[in-house]
Amino acid sequence: CEWVKRRVFLTTSELLFAAEDDEDVRDKIVLNEVKLVAKRDHIPGLTSRNSFDSDMIDEAPTFLVRGAALRWNLIQQEHEQAVKIHAFEVQTDLDGYNSGRSYYVGCETPEQRDFWCKAVEGAVAAARLQHLKENSGALHLFRLRVKHLYESAPFQHGVALLIFGNFAANIAQTELLPDPGSAMDRGFNAADLCFTSLFTVELLLNLYSNWLIPFLTDGWSIFDFIVVSISLVGTGVDNLPGVSVLRLMRAFRVLRLFARLSSLREIINALTAAILPVLNAFLIMGLVVAIYAILAVNFYSDMEPELFGGFFRSLFTMFQVCTGDSWADIARGLAGNETNKLDAGTIIFFVSYIVIVGWTLLPVVVAVLLDNFAAASAREKDYEARMRAKNDGKSVNIGPLDPILAALAHFNTNEDLSDRISTLFKILDADDSKSLSFEEFAVGLRKLNVKPTIHLSEDDFVQVTSGRSLCDVKGEMDINVFENIMRTQLKLYVQRQLAHAMGLSHPSDPAGTILFVLKQLVVAVDRVLCLSGSGPLDL
Repeated sequence: CEWVKRRVFLTTSELLFAAEDDEDVRDKIVLNEVKLVAKRDHIPGLTSRNSFDSDMIDEAPTFLVRGAALRWNLIQQEHEQAVKIHAFEVQTDLDGYNSGRSYYVGCETPEQRDFWCKAVEGAVAAARLQHLKENSGALHLFRLRVKHLYESAPFQHGVALLIFGNFAANIAQTELLPDPGSAMDRGFNAADLCFTSLFTVELLLNLYSNWLIPFLTDGWSIFDFIVVSISLVGTGVDNLPGVSVLRLMRAFRVLRLFARLSSLREIINALTAAILPVLNAFLIMGLVVAIYAILAVNFYSDMEPELFGGFFRSLFTMFQVCTGDSWADIARGLAGNETNKLDAGTIIFFVSYIVIVGWTLLPVVVAVLLDNFAAASAREKDYEARMRAKNDGKSVNIGPLDPILAALAHFNTNEDLSDRISTLFKILDADDSKSLSFEEFAVGLRKLNVKPTIHLSEDDFVQVTSGRSLCDVKGEMDINVFENIMRTQLKLYVQRQLAHAMGLSHPSDPAGTILFVLKQLVVAVDRVLCLSGSGPLDL
């Protein structure tokens, strides 16, 4: 991974990268597709041999807005080692022109880095606003501003505080039990009306900012809508039958806290994801309990009509037995008789029920619940770890050919990989010339049905062809060179994924140790092959 000296042109809509000795654009970043601009003191894959050197710049960088040259050093991330530098990262949108790749710009001093970072951030903000103005109406722009306000941390913390205050008021009202019509009762009713009004406004802001499909497809928003709607009905309609029951639903407002606090939301999301797998185990247990309830009605309805006088009475009794609540008293009352002899059939019935349902099926339901809860919780934590890693500059490095390499990585044998690469070459070679130029390679990759779309820049082509040294005099590559290049890039892709997985693993996780051993093994094999003159390992 090496620094590449580039002239950079910052316009109102793009960052354009050109070679030092000409103004032909080698690569670009569309500013309205930039996801993040962040300062970085370390870059994955930058070793001390390739660390930033101020001698690489002929003169101090100068920022001129209208097309003047801006001398920076550009690097695209490749590996996982790092040295301390003064740089900032530009992360792009996964579905945009740059396919989610990250670009690093190095500066001589922290002051220069701060200046350039602010300049690019300002240009990105202006480009986003201009893009919205060109593609959206005034109403849509206003909705985006409302959405930004609604999703801001201070607003959500304020809503959480209101929910907690409403819950505290419900507790106080339940504890004090004020007389109807008293001053205290009127005070609590006024507070409830105030809370209901504020929650209604918050719901309307949510509905407006996420109109309409995002609102309807969000479970937490639907829950908010139901709770607030019931509160409005209970507050505004006094003569409605059952209105007192509706007013009791006010206590459920506190559950809206789960949508605002990430730790609580993580638990609820994990429980929700675990419900469907648990239903299968719960269905089996319910069927067994129902079978025993039917048998109990036929066996004991005459002896204990209050307990087994019908199916639902019997079902409730068998549920009580399942919980272990006084089941021995029920069984002894049915098994005993005047001669003090126990009924063997009753003993077998209840003992088998306890063993099958209480000792076997019920623990299975709990085990399935815990297993799926743990798996869902792990997925939530992994997602959050990936987001934190991306914001900290530790996200998985995205190479120019990664979308197609991800498909090639599913090969079975060496021959299968060769066949896949050969098929890819034939698809890219549109004119059947048995060779690929940069233009043909770039156009063919862009037409492939992969996500994200591959946009190969001239700099990318120079990189993958080792400075065009692998190309012939015409700047083209044949099938053999193409296969060697794809195998090398596939090896680098696997190494990047391995390094990223190591970064996400917990220090106490044994998988991290295994990944480290695999990584060291790949490095050792590469070193042995290089010392022997065979070149680095290819897949």
